[in-house]
Amino acid sequence: MRGVSIVERAVSTRDIRPALMGIQLEAMPGELRLAGCDLEMRIEYVIPAETSREGKALVEGRYFSAIARRLPDGMVELEQDDHAGVLHVRGGRADMTLHLIVGEEFPEPPAGDYLTGLTLDQELLKTMIKQTAFATADADELRAFMRGILFEVQDGQLHLVATDSSRLAVRRASAPDLPPLRVLVPARALQELARFLPFEGAEAVEIAVGDNQIAMKVGGAAFYSRLFEATFPDYRMLLPKDMPTKVVVGRKALEEAIDRVSLVVRKGPAVVDFALKSGVMELLCQSKDVGRGFDELAASQEGPDIEISFQARLITEALKALDDHDEVSMAFTSETGPMVLSIPGEDDYLYLLMPVRG
Repeated sequence: MRGVSIVERAVSTRDIRPALMGIQLEAMPGELRLAGCDLEMRIEYVIPAETSREGKALVEGRYFSAIARRLPDGMVELEQDDHAGVLHVRGGRADMTLHLIVGEEFPEPPAGDYLTGLTLDQELLKTMIKQTAFATADADELRAFMRGILFEVQDGQLHLVATDSSRLAVRRASAPDLPPLRVLVPARALQELARFLPFEGAEAVEIAVGDNQIAMKVGGAAFYSRLFEATFPDYRMLLPKDMPTKVVVGRKALEEAIDRVSLVVRKGPAVVDFALKSGVMELLCQSKDVGRGFDELAASQEGPDIEISFQARLITEALKALDDHDEVSMAFTSETGPMVLSIPGEDDYLYLLMPVRG
């Protein structure tokens, strides 16, 4: 069940080619390899098995997944009947058969040399992906660099960076033993990997990078994806140097206040007006056809008062990604310039957000 739940994330849901809607099962000595591939990403998962006959079978993913989830507890027997063109799936007293997908070539694993290898802690990588991936653009964005996460190792530091042009998320970690690297990884591939981290019994994620592809392996699972060839902008040039107003506020309290005042917006993105006045953060949201929402929070403020507006969702997504922290720091350049959200006393994360201009 775990293996199917992992590989089905790469099974196509669009009726393009039957093979891409399938899960491939490959029986090998002592193990069973499951695989799904939609041409953008390939996921494999290997589990121990008693194999009496080696071979491959391709079945429709959604039906195989549904059957696997509903089998009784215990051992599962898979038997391919070439004459009838079906795969028997047996568990307990249940005997289900699925028609094989025939006449279709299932994509082979990516070929080529992997020149760079990295080993990363599972929990660290999961956190870094979580704190950046949300800032990428939707899948229909044509500019590839906005759908990817920059994976950069430089000067003993690992950086994951994401942007959708209105915001920028940067997560850093010490990486003194990693070789220099700068590649643009599709956000989807990293998000699917993070979904299943950490794998019990596995110590780390092994990452191999080639000219145009990346392979990430952990705990019997392997995630393959092509790299984006787009150029990621020099994000360091976007980071402001002078931020005269700074405030520290409770993360959860801020998230809840934004959610409350945003309730009065029926259509379109909710915009929250922030006003910092002598250690008090006021939040205001109003809608002509619904009403008005107001709240205020105690805050530790440095620098002059300021009034500025942001899309509510673009702040709350960052706050949710930092749910293991009690407080956040917000630094402001001006009423029309970017805000930088970070963790008080730490320098390994920042989130830059452009304001809504009235």
